[in-house]
Amino acid sequence: ALGEMGTVQAAKVILESPLRATHRDADAAACLAALCAFGPWADTTPAVVFIAEAVVKLPDSPDDDRRALVVEALTRMRRPEATEGLIEALHSKRLHPPAKRDVAVALGACGAPAAYQPLADALGSSRDV
Repeated sequence: ALGEMGTVQAAKVILESPLRATHRDADAAACLAALCAFGPWADTTPAVVFIAEAVVKLPDSPDDDRRALVVEALTRMRRPEATEGLIEALHSKRLHPPAKRDVAVALGACGAPAAYQPLADALGSSRDV
């Protein structure tokens, strides 16, 4: 329901919701479904930008796979509006190589022409992507 609201506030609530250890799979599935519900409508653009910018800001913890869920949702959304946030994530020193590979896939899925050069640069400069 929150994802269907399509607001930045709804995205914030989803991103801050806990992934409980006892219900991790169910919580992760609910989080992914809620994020994917931000449809391709123009009024969800600010929320999609907010979600993409969160990729870098989320905590880097092996116990919290929220970043992977966000990147997976962005891959499924295929929204060009996520491009800038994903480019920032691709260049971030905070993300480990597996996370950067997932970000590169999401960035390619956005389909924005602005994604081409950062993807080409990342591919040419690193074995991590």
